[in-house]
Amino acid sequence: MRLMKAMTTMMTGSKRQNIQIQELYLRWLESFVVASDYKGKSYEKLCNLLMKLPFISSPEIPLDENRKYDVQSLLRETYIQSQSEWYRLETDEVLEFPKMPVTFLELIISLAMRIDMDFMREINDVDNSRVYFWVIINNLGFLKYDDDSWTEDSIIEIVNRVNIVQERKYDFNGNGGLFPLKRAEVDQRTVQIWNQLCTFVDEKFMKL
Repeated sequence: MRLMKAMTTMMTGSKRQNIQIQELYLRWLESFVVASDYKGKSYEKLCNLLMKLPFISSPEIPLDENRKYDVQSLLRETYIQSQSEWYRLETDEVLEFPKMPVTFLELIISLAMRIDMDFMREINDVDNSRVYFWVIINNLGFLKYDDDSWTEDSIIEIVNRVNIVQERKYDFNGNGGLFPLKRAEVDQRTVQIWNQLCTFVDEKFMKL
């Protein structure tokens, strides 16, 4: 319910903004991680939906607000710099762009970038952000929602899963959330997203 109310507010507010700006930004995000194509399958509908769902941090976990700052610094500021000529227009729509509510798609992309930059880049020496993006999408159970498999129930199922993540109604070990673990020593529902990410990376990629 909390997510649906926020989604309605967000979509209503977006009518007052330049839709073209949002579309251009979404296309940029998709190209950044090749998010619309994975193993020969298109996920444009999934990305479009996740871009409409706001990321709502839990009031019980105030440090999760930091993930919104990541979106601003890693994604929006980078996009603005890449569109410097466009941004100098300083129209109301352009100036409002950084203030848009952070979306669930942006959250996933920024988390993937953090995995790459803060942990894996020293090992691989290449930018594999897109790889970790799809790891998180798989964690959420979203790989089955490619464009060809999209049904009327897909939206409801995806929104319900995002609700589970944001209301922290997943399992003790994080199953059903962003970063499920094989062995969890602490209830992941009480752990901030950043620490969940760190434990997941350690378990999945460092202990091989």
